[in-house]
Amino acid sequence: MTRSVALELTEPLPCRGQLVDLPHGRYDWLRIDLSAPAQPESAETAWLYYEHGVDPERFVVSAAEPDRVWLPVPRRDVLLAVRLPDRPELVLSAMAMVVPQRAAEEVGAGT
Repeated sequence: MTRSVALELTEPLPCRGQLVDLPHGRYDWLRIDLSAPAQPESAETAWLYYEHGVDPERFVVSAAEPDRVWLPVPRRDVLLAVRLPDRPELVLSAMAMVVPQRAAEEVGAGT
């Protein structure tokens, strides 16, 4: 059983290297939905801002699934924000933070 928390966006957001504040929490993944033209696979860097540090993560746009990026959140720390890559042709249409399995079971939440 997993649970996700949606990030409320008022409008689509072009990826211009900006910092996006997130609901503070411990997450396993960020599911990022994009409205993007079909393109070859590309990899950029996104920066995850935690309570106790900042880590780079690969932001991979797959040719097979160009409208979704799964960004891992490997550090067991409270995630505060993510800095998107500077790729304005990629437009963030939705984002959800996937809560760790154990935390989802503790609150009895479903997907």
